[in-house]
Amino acid sequence: MADLEKSSCGVDRDLQRVMFTLQVHVTVCSFIECMENSRIESDQEKHKDHIKQQKVVKLSQRGCLSAAYRLLCNMAHAFSPVQEALSDLVPNFLEHATVNGAWLAIHDSSPTHLVSAVYHDNKHLGMQVSEDMVRQFVNLMRD
Repeated sequence: MADLEKSSCGVDRDLQRVMFTLQVHVTVCSFIECMENSRIESDQEKHKDHIKQQKVVKLSQRGCLSAAYRLLCNMAHAFSPVQEALSDLVPNFLEHATVNGAWLAIHDSSPTHLVSAVYHDNKHLGMQVSEDMVRQFVNLMRD
């Protein structure tokens, strides 16, 4: 049986290729957008009888979003096809980070971690980063 190709950091390159071929990143990004939209809608419905229910929903949403960001981070880690596919969505991820703030900040799975994974060890994409994007990222780190 053939050994799976592993990178030096333990990422399974074969799994990254399979997931990229199946366009898993597209599905996960659509899921994130749906979760973000439903979270915004639930924040707008602040009825007293729904507060307890909303807390449970927010915890579930937070767990789902962090899992989705963790998956995308692992898919993008030093894998240029996924990095390039996600690079067009970086402004959305930065917007999610701005809107969610500390609510979504988890050790290894947040929009800012994903932005870092998209550009990590990718000189081609790194050369395309705008000054505004750098400013926005720095402001997020400051806050």
